[in-house]
Amino acid sequence: MGQGYYNQSEVTTLGDIAGGFKVERAAAEIAAVSVALFTVIGGRIVLRDLIGEVVTTLGAVASLIHIDAECTAGGATAMCIDSADIANDILALKYHLPATAAAATTISTGDAALGITPRWIIPAGTINLHASAAPGSGTVKWAIRYVPFDFGAYIEAA
Repeated sequence: MGQGYYNQSEVTTLGDIAGGFKVERAAAEIAAVSVALFTVIGGRIVLRDLIGEVVTTLGAVASLIHIDAECTAGGATAMCIDSADIANDILALKYHLPATAAAATTISTGDAALGITPRWIIPAGTINLHASAAPGSGTVKWAIRYVPFDFGAYIEAA
């Protein structure tokens, strides 16, 4: 079937409308600190999906991760609790938000991951990754899909 009657620009635009705008963050090592993955600017956004993908196998040091949203005009809100240990996670494993905030960061095996993120409304600030320890090596790339809730709101990779 392919793209049918739509050129690539139209397909991309329709994808942005249906799935939300996509912003990607370059692959990086996981540090044993809080690291801003994305910055929300100019107002509130509705989070559609957030996913991390292992690009190079992680090191052997035990580490747990979780995500939070830290608002410019307020504190941090936990979006999930710590994951299972990510030490030695291999190429293509996916990390994403669970169906509820009280659940652990989800780790999906294989090439497919179910995007079951609740619809978070996030004000201006940052979306952060927290790790209990640095795995020692390896990299993870992150991508986010969102739609603006307030006129002029957008996201940039941090």
